[in-house]
Amino acid sequence: MSNAMFALQVNDGDSKVFLNESPGGEGYRTAPEAAPPAQPAKGCGKGKRSNEDGGKQALERLSVLRAAASEHTDDAKPVELDLFDMKLGAEGAEMLAAELESDVSCPVHVLNLCKNKLGDEGAAAIAKIIKVDKLRSLRSIDLRMNKIALAGAERLGLALGANHTLTSLDISSNDFNTKAAACIALALESNTTLETLGLEYNTMADEGAERMALALSKNSTLTTLLMRSCEIRARGAASLARALAVNRSLKKFDISTNEFGDEGMD
Repeated sequence: MSNAMFALQVNDGDSKVFLNESPGGEGYRTAPEAAPPAQPAKGCGKGKRSNEDGGKQALERLSVLRAAASEHTDDAKPVELDLFDMKLGAEGAEMLAAELESDVSCPVHVLNLCKNKLGDEGAAAIAKIIKVDKLRSLRSIDLRMNKIALAGAERLGLALGANHTLTSLDISSNDFNTKAAACIALALESNTTLETLGLEYNTMADEGAERMALALSKNSTLTTLLMRSCEIRARGAASLARALAVNRSLKKFDISTNEFGDEGMD
């Protein structure tokens, strides 16, 4: 079965399925409305800012955001706390999480924590934010390039399974293995609000893909799933194909630049 044929048959033809083809090749399509693909994690500069200093600057930025929001209470625009590359580390993440939990007067909708060296301890701190129901304004979190591994994935998975407000989570370009991917997949079986999930550039392999396939056969709210460059081979791709045959919510599914051929999607 060709890639183009498969794409047309998924979810009555409404989905966009990005398969294992190179840019410019026949049947290759991009998603212009989506954010640019995450890139493999690279080391951050040394000695630029301590974790504590990064945490303090994050709190200062949050304070300014709260002041501005209080003056524009009628503004319907989502409130974004952009902390990209602030070098928060685990300590800074804990400071931020504690502040967000203690004062929910400013409704933060979008939290960008991309490239902050959070690690597993920092991820655990952010997991508290995801799990706390009183922070009901939060809709989107970007955790790309943070060196999060299995321990952090376990905490994030537990939090995501209990969350009822988050609609977008990007944890691409971290240090996930198959077990870490399974933690997130398990959360999808009980989560009923998440619509977009980014897992690109993580080592999911066939085992992680098979666990994600099981989640997709049960989840009915996820509409976008990004699994580009996750070292998935034919066996994992075949499991995902079977799951897509029964899943009716997924509209955009990117598994390009993995390690399977057409036989993986037959």
